[in-house]
Amino acid sequence: MELYLPCLNTAIAGILAILLFSYFIIKRSCSGAKAKGSKPPKVGGGWPLLGHLYLFGGSQLPHITLASLVDKYGPIFTVNIGIC
Repeated sequence: MELYLPCLNTAIAGILAILLFSYFIIKRSCSGAKAKGSKPPKVGGGWPLLGHLYLFGGSQLPHITLASLVDKYGPIFTVNIGIC
């Protein structure tokens, strides 16, 4: 018994095209931000492997912690959550 899939080649080509297009869009957007040098300020005091997770584990609620960071660093800043 032979398995007949007439659209399999088209589906595979479409998926590969979408992945390739996504890769180039992401690569272009990342290199454009680096070239301009306009990075948001980074919150200081990040721990290795944990990032800034310790900021959200205290007695304060997370939204209050984020509000204090907004007051300190402005409306746009970078917080590392985990390894990244």
